[in-house]
Amino acid sequence: MVEISQVLMYLLFSFLLGVALLQVVPKNRGPAFVVKNSWVYGCICLIPVLSVIPILSATYQIHIQYEAPFMPIMTQVMLGYKIGQAWMVTTLLAIISITLYYGLVYIKTFYVKLIFLLLVIIFALSSSWASHAASLDEGLGFIYNGLHFIAATVWMGTLFVISWFSSEKSTEKWTLFIRWFSPVAIASVIILILSGLLLMTIIVPEYVNSWVLTYGQLLLLKHILIAPIILFGVVHGFLLRKRLHKVGVTRFQNTLKAESIIGLFIFGITAVMTERVPPHEVARTLQTTEPSLLYKWFIGEHVGSIVPLTFSFNWLSIVLFTGSALLLLLLIFEVLRGKGWIRIISVSTAFAFLMLFGILGSTHPSSQGWIDSQRFSTPREAIQSSQENGEVEVLVEQRVSNDFIAVVYHINHEKLAVDLLYKDNQDYYKVNESNLMIGGIPINELDHKIRTFIIRNGPWLQNNQPYTYVTIGYISEPSDVDKVGIYFEGDSSEAKVENNTFINVISSDEEWDPNHPIEFFNDKEEIVGGYMRGFLEEGVYCH
Repeated sequence: MVEISQVLMYLLFSFLLGVALLQVVPKNRGPAFVVKNSWVYGCICLIPVLSVIPILSATYQIHIQYEAPFMPIMTQVMLGYKIGQAWMVTTLLAIISITLYYGLVYIKTFYVKLIFLLLVIIFALSSSWASHAASLDEGLGFIYNGLHFIAATVWMGTLFVISWFSSEKSTEKWTLFIRWFSPVAIASVIILILSGLLLMTIIVPEYVNSWVLTYGQLLLLKHILIAPIILFGVVHGFLLRKRLHKVGVTRFQNTLKAESIIGLFIFGITAVMTERVPPHEVARTLQTTEPSLLYKWFIGEHVGSIVPLTFSFNWLSIVLFTGSALLLLLLIFEVLRGKGWIRIISVSTAFAFLMLFGILGSTHPSSQGWIDSQRFSTPREAIQSSQENGEVEVLVEQRVSNDFIAVVYHINHEKLAVDLLYKDNQDYYKVNESNLMIGGIPINELDHKIRTFIIRNGPWLQNNQPYTYVTIGYISEPSDVDKVGIYFEGDSSEAKVENNTFINVISSDEEWDPNHPIEFFNDKEEIVGGYMRGFLEEGVYCH
C-alpha cells in the first residue's frame, strides 16, 4: 500500500510540475495541450492524502510492536517524526497551491504563473524532508534528494503532459518545443547524475556489493533504465527534430509516450526502494539478511564471505551482454520508426533486464572464507584490532561450536558486543561477518541490558539450521545473579553469568515467536529478577 501511494505521489508531482512549467512557456513556443482545472485541483488534494499513508503504516507498526494506543502514537509520529512534520508542511503548501491556482485561472499573467511554478517546486521539495538521505544527513541528504527529485519530475512531468494531453499536429510548434526543452532535459540529466552519485555516497556507499541484495539490484535496474531514456533524448533532440516533417507528429508523440512510461517505471522502482532499508554496510547486513533469490540463483550454494564482489566475464554474461547490445540497436530503430509506444517499451524493458542479468552474472562472491587470515595470540588482541576508537575489555569466552568461540566484550564501558573467533592451537583468527553490537545508553548506566539477535545467514548458523538466536546481556543489578533462564517458544536454555555478562546461542529449524522471557537466578536457584523483551533484533546493531 505504501509503495502504491509513493508511485502515485511521484506521478502527481510530475504532472503538476509539467503543467506549471508548460504554463510559464509562451504558447507560441510549443504545442497546445488541454488539462482540466479539476485535474490540477484533484492532484494537489490527493498528495496530502497519499503522503499520510506512510504515517499510518509507521503508527500501526509501533502500535503492534509496543501494544500502545493508536491515536497517541499517531500524534507523536505527526509531531515528533520527520515523516509527520513533512506531512504538515506538505498539507500547508497544498492549501496555498490550491489558492494560488484558483487565482491563476482568472489572473493569467506571467508572474502569477511563475510564482505557481516556484510554489509547486517547493511543494515537491517538502517530500524530500523525510527521505532516506535526509534521515542519514539532514542537510546534504535533503539537498541532494531534493535536486534529484526535482530534476526527475521536471523532465518526466513535462514529457508526460505534452505527450498525453496535446493534440497539436503542427510540426513547427513541436520543433519549437524540442528547441527549448532539449536544454532543459540535458540540464535535468546532468543534475540527476551528479545528485544521484552524491546520494549514493550517503545511502549506498558500497554500490557494487549491494547488488547481492534486493535494494542494490533495484537501484542497478533503475540506473540501467536511465540508458533508454537518455537514448530517447538524443534521438529526439538531434535526429528527429531535423526530420520531424518526414516522421510526422503522431510517431514523434509515440516515442515521447514511451519515454514517459519508462520514467513511470523508474518512479515505481524508487517507490519500492523507499520501503526497504538501504544497506550501508553490506557485510553486516548479510549476517541477518539472505542474499536476494535472484543473486542466489546466479551463485548457487556458497559458503563463506560473499562480499566484496569480484568481476569476471563468462559465457552466460557474454551472451546476455550481446543480447542487450542488439536490443539497444533495435530500440534505436524502433524510436526512429515511432510506430508504436508499446513496442518501444517492450524492447526497453527487455534490454534493461538482459543488462541486469548480464552484470549480475559477471559478478562473483569473494573467495575469502569465514575465517580471516591474520593471526592473533589472544582474544582481546583480535577484538581490539577492529576497534580503533575504543578500549576493549573481554568479559566472557564461550565455545559455541567445534570451530568457533564467542567472545563477549564491552567498548569503553558503553557498548556491549560479541564476535566469533576461530582457535587453532594457541592462535586466534577473526571470523568475518560475525559481529553483533548493542549501543544506545551505556551499559554502566543501566541495571541490565539484554538483547536477542535472530540470525538467518552467516557463520552463526549451526547444524544446517536456518535460524540462530544469540542472546547477550550485561546485568549490574541484582548483583547476585548466578545464571539466567531463557524461554523461547520452541525451546529453553540456561546461561552462566560471568563478570556480570552472559551469552546464549541456540539454533532452530523454525522462526520462533519474538516473546522470550528471561529469569535471573542466584546461586541458590532462587529467582531474583527477570526481563521481558517482546521482539527480536533483526539487524546486527541495536540500542
